Amino acid sequence: MLLKEHREELQNFMNSFVKRTIPVMAHNADGLASDYVLDAYLDAVMHIASAALDTLCYERNSLVPINRLPVEVILHVASFLPYAALSAATHVCKQWKRILSDALGLWDDITLSAAALGPATVRAVEAAFKQCGGNPSVLCLQWSYCTMDCPRFGDIVSTTLHSLAHLCLSVTTASCPAFIGILTSPAPVLRTLTLISPSGGPVVQLPCDLFDGIAPKLSAVYLSNIVLPTQPGPALHAVTEFAYFDLTLMTVPDIEHVIDACPKLEYMTLGAREYELLSSSQTFEPPQLRGLGVVGIVDRGIVERIVRRNTSHFALHLLWPTPISRTLAFCRSSTINSAHIFLTPASDNQGYSGSLLLTGDDDNTVALEYDWAYSILDLIMDGIAQLEAVETLTISDSILAMLLASGRFVRLRSLHTLTVLVTNDPLAPYPRMFCFDGETRFPECETLHTVRLASSEQYSNGFQPEHDVVLLSTPIVRSWLPPSTKTLLLCGVRLDEATIVTDPVIEYEWDRAEPGERHLLAGWHVGFPTIEALHI
Repeated sequence: MLLKEHREELQNFMNSFVKRTIPVMAHNADGLASDYVLDAYLDAVMHIASAALDTLCYERNSLVPINRLPVEVILHVASFLPYAALSAATHVCKQWKRILSDALGLWDDITLSAAALGPATVRAVEAAFKQCGGNPSVLCLQWSYCTMDCPRFGDIVSTTLHSLAHLCLSVTTASCPAFIGILTSPAPVLRTLTLISPSGGPVVQLPCDLFDGIAPKLSAVYLSNIVLPTQPGPALHAVTEFAYFDLTLMTVPDIEHVIDACPKLEYMTLGAREYELLSSSQTFEPPQLRGLGVVGIVDRGIVERIVRRNTSHFALHLLWPTPISRTLAFCRSSTINSAHIFLTPASDNQGYSGSLLLTGDDDNTVALEYDWAYSILDLIMDGIAQLEAVETLTISDSILAMLLASGRFVRLRSLHTLTVLVTNDPLAPYPRMFCFDGETRFPECETLHTVRLASSEQYSNGFQPEHDVVLLSTPIVRSWLPPSTKTLLLCGVRLDEATIVTDPVIEYEWDRAEPGERHLLAGWHVGFPTIEALHI
């Protein structure tokens, strides 16, 4: 930081410099310089200061030990950097800039974003292609809208399709010449294609005869608010994974076009706000798949036919399933061997979502996800009879506490292994196990011999030292353990005689409260559905 006298000296110098160099004609009748001239001068000063800073950084970094690293080490470190960070690394010093710029293979994974697809974007793409020698293997370009002067962009990208293995593009309109030019050129080594159109905008339909019918290695296609044409051509014949995301309305033809165009399809994802899937043609033959993901619906029509066609070795993933489709979770397999029930923080850090993963004896897997944890609890209550044969259970401590409070957990009589995911963080309004002074008893379960207490964070992110260890009270865990337990495993959990964690007491607002009035409640009690929770 500059000293006060230095700042004043610099300010006086700038005032003198600006007054001395601004032309007389830029002043008005009162002798004041116009705003735009002042802005231009200050922008120039900032540019010069930035250039001086770069020079100083180059000189400084050229003297530090990092500049004397072997070339092989510098290149190895750079190989882990994303594209933007790699560009920034060239500004470390002249030595790094020379080494990194000469390594063309480092620059073949290109990621660029811009407000608009226009001349500036075209120049940036040209520079990126030149940097990698014209042979990019990955190209990810995103923009918000397309200007009219972009036909040359399609020609530029098309010349690199001979080396592109992964292509991701923003698509704002189906009539964009650049878009059409790229998707109708041969792509002999392309493996994945991702096309994104703005959510809520008009649905974009791809051009016919994709990649001129030549994309023999294309195996995965992901389309967001974009649909296939009626005649996509043979370019999709090797595709094994296809996904529709964020469609406003999905129809039967949208799905039939995918199945017809992709005879080797194994995994399909369907995501739309609304569905028009009540019927399908009599000639439609549901494909044999290994996995299907559906957002919101699977009740009837073509989707139900696909689900019922695949009776074994099949993974069904339901996001926000409807009440009718929830019944599929427990009837896909004759016997459910294992279950995973856990809470995950919502993307906006507001509450927790719930997930249920069931695996059957015929290698069927069903995964259900809700954005409200109590929906998972309701689902378990409805299907508790089908869970009686479960031998392996992994469950978040909050869900386990609620099941124990409801008295339903005693029906899981076949358990051999129980994994409880515990956390240091309060999960209000959900209760937690091992957070009280009094004794608690686990219901009798003669077959349950192995209990694992695992840190929820470490279980989700890998058991690494950088993740916090959960501390639990030894007396409380001892009093809780099922009598049949022969083996207790601790994963990211440490027992401590003195550790007793209590559920937090929270303060909440009430719209009819008097000014200054406080309302306090046990954190896990808010919204809890049963009075039995008070007796945990």
